[in-house]
Amino acid sequence: MTRTAAAPAPATHDAGASRKPHVLVVGDARDGAALLERLADAHCVVSVAPADGDGGTGPRRSPDLVVVAVRSLPLRVPEAPVVGPAPAWVAWNATDSADLAIAAYAAGARCVLPSGVPGAVCARVVAATIEAGPGAARSTEARGLRRRYARGDRLLLEADHVLTVESGAIAQRVVQHDGTEVLIGINGPSQTILGHPDDSCCLDLIAHEESVVTIHTWRDAASGDRLAAALRARLRQLEAWSAVQARPQLTARIVGLLSLLANPFGRPHPLGVLIDVRLTHGQLAAATGSTRATITRALGVLRRRRTVWTVGRGTTQRFGLREREAHAHALQPLP
Repeated sequence: MTRTAAAPAPATHDAGASRKPHVLVVGDARDGAALLERLADAHCVVSVAPADGDGGTGPRRSPDLVVVAVRSLPLRVPEAPVVGPAPAWVAWNATDSADLAIAAYAAGARCVLPSGVPGAVCARVVAATIEAGPGAARSTEARGLRRRYARGDRLLLEADHVLTVESGAIAQRVVQHDGTEVLIGINGPSQTILGHPDDSCCLDLIAHEESVVTIHTWRDAASGDRLAAALRARLRQLEAWSAVQARPQLTARIVGLLSLLANPFGRPHPLGVLIDVRLTHGQLAAATGSTRATITRALGVLRRRRTVWTVGRGTTQRFGLREREAHAHALQPLP
């Protein structure tokens, strides 16, 4: 991520009011003008610096807050001075891009303002952020970025980010060059997903159902006490999923995958355990390296054996197991 020094530029209004908070706007001429208009009624000294960090004279004291206009990646964020902490900053998402919002929060922005934020709201946010003081940024960063996704939404997770599922389900798949999809996991509440580089692995994350997740940078996640346990659980989950996919018999692969999914999504049922997450025949085929037609026949065999059963129809259909396999303990919560 590129950083630029927040060099002050000529003040645009209230330059003589030295006791007022100093807000520095960083952006090109167009964005600077748009932000200045929104801050016209703010009780602060406002100055502008170009996005490339070049030149300018104006208020010599360090800004109390920096407002950065963001339009593309990589972001340009305020650089820490030689002495003292980096200035608090908020982002103005000029294009209302979700990716830019995630990147801004991950880089330490106190908040991300939408492109159409009214001037009165912008002024209140600036005042509240300055009043909160420097400690607020650290507490916000420690909490991570919380996001909600609708079913079918694609998640863009940076390589150095760590995602924890709070509710719902996130599917991880591999998309081959010919469009073939292979399902390599469905992650439920409290499970962790690591960001992966954008390379030939072609990994993809999809909200399997409406989901809420928390995203941290690797640095922030590593500073907590739960990362080691989360990584151990993640490794066990991947190993168990791979072991199940390697089984030679399709019926055994289906039972194994349902047993694994019973840990995050299972709940007791008079007939055994109900896996309370929607699974289509196509998704089971993508997870077992089979076809829908073959999956349908295999499920018929398992139903006749009373190993697998279903409740509901259509979108409400759920699979159940008479008894899940013992290896499912590999995904039990760790102390």
